[in-house]
Amino acid sequence: TKITVDHTKVPNTNQSYFPVLINRTDANWKVVGSGGHVSQSDGGDIVFTSSDGTTKLDHEIEKYTTSTGEVIAWVEVPTLATATDTDIYMYYGNATVTDQWNINGTWNSGGSNYFKGVWHLPNGTSLTALDSTGVNNGTLTNTPTATTGKVGGAGSFTSASSQYINTSDISSIDSLTTFTVEAWTYLPSYASNYTIAGKYDSGLSKGLFFQTYGFVNANAMAF
Repeated sequence: TKITVDHTKVPNTNQSYFPVLINRTDANWKVVGSGGHVSQSDGGDIVFTSSDGTTKLDHEIEKYTTSTGEVIAWVEVPTLATATDTDIYMYYGNATVTDQWNINGTWNSGGSNYFKGVWHLPNGTSLTALDSTGVNNGTLTNTPTATTGKVGGAGSFTSASSQYINTSDISSIDSLTTFTVEAWTYLPSYASNYTIAGKYDSGLSKGLFFQTYGFVNANAMAF
């Protein structure tokens, strides 16, 4: 399957080592037993390449549904150009290969100051807060629940003061002078300010907080 990234959707400047979201349902992507062409039930035979059809790209499959062919995957593309479209290819159908994804590589190939943490908060019978960089897995406090999000799953935090996700200290961001904090959130109401993501010292005397107002369903977070 050929996948084309429209260059008009790449703003301002060429992007390097950019994780592109592939979010699509295609009958060809069903598992073989459901009438499609993907051979492995976890989507392990799915592989993405650059436009030459041979250079393998790191990717993470966030969700794969065998019966419908729904694929939610993040594919790290070395260069996205602003002047020309970028083509990549998705291959599948080999029942004998080992799993083709490289989750850590999808988020870490840009060097030491790349992603410090990526929490997709996938939907399932119970919420998990695994870090796709493989370093800073989160622990859940007072059991926020799994729900449906804008991309795949999300976490529902109905008590903003007591339900949260905590990680160990991410000390690698302390020396950064520039960085980006990003989160997908849904606000059903507005009230006093709540923290979507934050980092602070043990005495709570200083820190960095990404805040808004109201209770939050968090879809994903990334540093």
